[in-house]
Amino acid sequence: MTKLISQGHQKKVSLLVIDDDPTIRLAAEDLLSAEGFDVKCIESPQELPDLLTDYHPDAFLVDVNLPFMNGYQVCEYIRNEHGMHCVPILMMTANDEVESVNKAYDAGATDFISKPINYLLLAHRVKYMLRNHDSLRQFMQQQSSLVQAQHIAKLGYWSLNIEDNSIDIEPYSAELLGWKPDIKDEQPMSYSDLLAHVDPHDLPMVAKAFGDLLQSRQPFTIRHRVRTSTGEERVLFHQGDIFVSECGRYVRAIGTIQDITERKKAEQKIYEMAFYDQLTLLPNRAFMKEYWDRLPVNMIDADNPFAVICLSLNQFSRVNDSFGQDIGDELMRRVANRLNRAGQSIKMLDKLQVFANDTLVNHTSRKKSDIVARVDNNSFIFFSKQFGTEDALQQLCKDIQTLIAPPFTIHGTSIFLSCTLGVACLSDEINTFSGMIDAALSAVSYAKQQENESCVYFTSEMMIKARARIELEKDLRSSLKNEDFFLVYQPKVCLDSLKIKGFEALVRWQHPTKGLIPPNEFISIAEETGLIEELGLFVLRQACIDLGRLEDAGYHDVSMALNISPRQFSQVSFTDIVSETIHEIGIKPEKLELEITESIIMKNVDHALQMLHTMKDIGVSIALDDFGTGYSSFSYLTKFPFDVLKIDQAFLRSIPDDKNALAIVISIANLSKGLGMRNVVEGIEAPEQLFSIMDIDCDYGQGYLFSAPKVFDEVLHMLAHKDWSHFIGEKQELQLRKLP
Repeated sequence: MTKLISQGHQKKVSLLVIDDDPTIRLAAEDLLSAEGFDVKCIESPQELPDLLTDYHPDAFLVDVNLPFMNGYQVCEYIRNEHGMHCVPILMMTANDEVESVNKAYDAGATDFISKPINYLLLAHRVKYMLRNHDSLRQFMQQQSSLVQAQHIAKLGYWSLNIEDNSIDIEPYSAELLGWKPDIKDEQPMSYSDLLAHVDPHDLPMVAKAFGDLLQSRQPFTIRHRVRTSTGEERVLFHQGDIFVSECGRYVRAIGTIQDITERKKAEQKIYEMAFYDQLTLLPNRAFMKEYWDRLPVNMIDADNPFAVICLSLNQFSRVNDSFGQDIGDELMRRVANRLNRAGQSIKMLDKLQVFANDTLVNHTSRKKSDIVARVDNNSFIFFSKQFGTEDALQQLCKDIQTLIAPPFTIHGTSIFLSCTLGVACLSDEINTFSGMIDAALSAVSYAKQQENESCVYFTSEMMIKARARIELEKDLRSSLKNEDFFLVYQPKVCLDSLKIKGFEALVRWQHPTKGLIPPNEFISIAEETGLIEELGLFVLRQACIDLGRLEDAGYHDVSMALNISPRQFSQVSFTDIVSETIHEIGIKPEKLELEITESIIMKNVDHALQMLHTMKDIGVSIALDDFGTGYSSFSYLTKFPFDVLKIDQAFLRSIPDDKNALAIVISIANLSKGLGMRNVVEGIEAPEQLFSIMDIDCDYGQGYLFSAPKVFDEVLHMLAHKDWSHFIGEKQELQLRKLP
C-alpha cells in the first residue's frame, strides 16, 4: 500500500473531516487512514476556531448540512478567516443539483462528492484532488518565480493579435511601457497604447519599427525612451517579431521589453568619467581629441582659421597651500564656470553626439564654435574655429583674461588670479590634435619663463625648448636617484676684520653626460614639479653634515646658511624635518641660518609668521633674502622674527658711481640695525664696491671679490689660509690719494 507524504515534509498528508453523522466520520477515518492519510474528525463547525489555531490540515472533507453553520459557510470561513486560500476542500452533499454544485464552488470548494458516499471512490477522489492541487501549487510557484525573475531583470512582454490589433500584456509590462500598474483593470489595451508613452523624439523611430514589423514582417531591435505616468524617463531595450502558426499563418506579433535605464545611467557615468573633468564638469582632453576627430575634414586645413589656446592659472598652488584643498577645488569650479561662459557647454550622449547650448556673454567677438576644456590641474584649452582675423583672435585672448581678472569671493575671502595664455594656430606644420595641443602648451610654458608676458603665440623654437625642458625634467628625476648633486659654499666675510664668519650652501648638478648644469636651468623645474622638496632635503642634510665637519675641525664660530624654496616652506612638516635633521646630525641649531625671500612670506602672512616662530623655537637663525627687490614693506619687518637682513646685489652693481643706490644701502643697513638685525651685502665683485660699504654700518659681505662658491675640501683650505685684510690697506691708500 502506498503511503502519502505531504510535499516538503516527512509526514503523512493530514485530513480534517467535518460531519455531524458519526457513521460517516468513523467510516471516513477508517478508510482514509488505511490509505495512508492522517485523519482527524470533528462533528461541529464550532470546534474549528480553537482547532485551527494550532492545527493546519493539508485538506478538508466538509459536509454541506451541518449544525450552526452549513458547509458553504464553513468553506468561506476556512478561506477567509484562516487564510487557507489554496488548501483543497472536498464538499460532501446529498444534493447533486447544478445549483448546489455551483454554490459549493462559489464558496471556495475544490471538488464535491455526492452522498451516499462510495468510500472506495472517496480515497481516489481525495488523491486526485491532492495531486491536482500539488500540480497547481507547483505551477503557481513557477509563475511567481517567473514574475520575480522578470522584475529582477526588468523584463516584460506583449502579444498583439494582427487581425484586430488587440494587445495581451500583463500589468508589469504595461508599467514598463509607461502606464500605471492598474491600467489593464481600467481599460483594454490596443496597439496604439504600446506607443502612447514613447518619448516624442523617439516616436518616429519606434513607429517605423512597428510599421515594418506589421506590414513587412520585419523583426526589430531598438532602444528608445518612454515617459511614465509619474513623469520619469525610462530607457527600454525593445524587440519585436512575428509568430507564425503551424499552418503558416501570421497570427500574432510578439515583443519583449527590458528596462535598461540603470545600465544606460552607468554607461553615461562611464562616458562622463572618460570624457569630462570630474571636478569642473568641463570636457577633458580625451573629449577634445574625440571632438577633433569628428570635425569635417574641410575644417581642419590651413585654409580655415583655427586656433588652440592654452590657459594656465598663475601660482594656483599657493591657493591650496594657503587656504586648503577644499577652497582650491571650489575656486577651480568657479574659474571653470567663468570660462564656460567663454565657450560652448558641450554634452555627450551615447556615441558622443555633441551639441552646443551656451556662448560667451557680452563678448561679441566669440563664435559659437569655441569650446573650453580642462586638460590638467591648472590648465584649460580653448578650440576656436573660424575666428576670422588675427585681431579677432587677439581680442578673444583679451576676453579670456578679462574673465579671470575680477576677484573670486569664497566664504567671504576675495582671491585674485591671473593667467598666462599660449596660442597655436593651424598651419601646414601643425595640423594634428596632439601637435596643436603640444604647441599651445609649449607657448604657455615659454610665456611663464619670460617677464611681463601674459600671452605668447607658438613658434617652432618654443617646441625645441619645451622638449629640452621635458628632457631636463626627466634627467632631474633620474639624477636625484643617482645622487648627481653636490654642494658648494660661498664665504660670508666680516666687513670689519675681512675674515670668514660663515658660508652659504649652494646646490650644483653634475649631469652624467651634459656636465655641470647651472642652477637657473633646473631650480625652477624642480619647484614646478615638486622635486624641490627632495632636492631641498638633500641640501639641508648635506649642509648640516658639512657644518658638523667644520665644528669637528675646530671652526666653532662659523655659520651655515641655505636657501628655502617656496614649496619647502609651504610643507606642513617642514619645521619637523629641520628639527629632526639638526638632532640627528648633532649640530648647534644657532649655527644654521635659513634664508627666506620676501615673496614666500607675502603669499600667506599668517602661515609664514607661524612657521618662522616655530623655527625660532628650534633655535635656528632666520635671514630675509633679497631685501629691497620685492614687496619691501617695513610693517612686516616688525612682525617677523628675522635675525639677518640680506641686501640684494642689485643695489651693488652701480656703486660707487650711483649715489642714490648707495643711499638706499645705507638706509637698509641702518634699518636692520635699528630692528636689532645683522645685515649681509650680496654681490660684492669689485674693490670699489667693498670700499664704499666698509664706510657704512654693514656687518658682512658676500661676492666673487672674496671667492666663487667652492667645494667642501677647498672650504677647509680657505679657512686655514685665506683672508682679505689687505683690502684694508688698499682702502686707506686710496683714501690718502684722494686727499688734496
